[in-house]
Amino acid sequence: FYVRETDVQDADFTAFVDAVRARGEIDQPISVRTQIVSPQERRYILVWGMRRLRAALALGLPHVPVRDFGALDETAAIRLQLQEDLNRKDMT
Repeated sequence: FYVRETDVQDADFTAFVDAVRARGEIDQPISVRTQIVSPQERRYILVWGMRRLRAALALGLPHVPVRDFGALDETAAIRLQLQEDLNRKDMT
């Protein structure tokens, strides 16, 4: 499964962290899907929002908005990732 890494030394990432610090919150949700491991255990797998998540962790934010897509399979998650990438202004 492909995960794009976020370079924490990158100038764009640093500017993003500074903007989040100024606002005091992440304004757009990260998105996850649920993987049920057992009746008592669920795992949440990031669909998109790695940069937002890393910024929130770097700043120690207590809350991050999350959109849970539920139990999506990997193919559906990849389609959502592609849709998110296509909706961005600055695609990589």
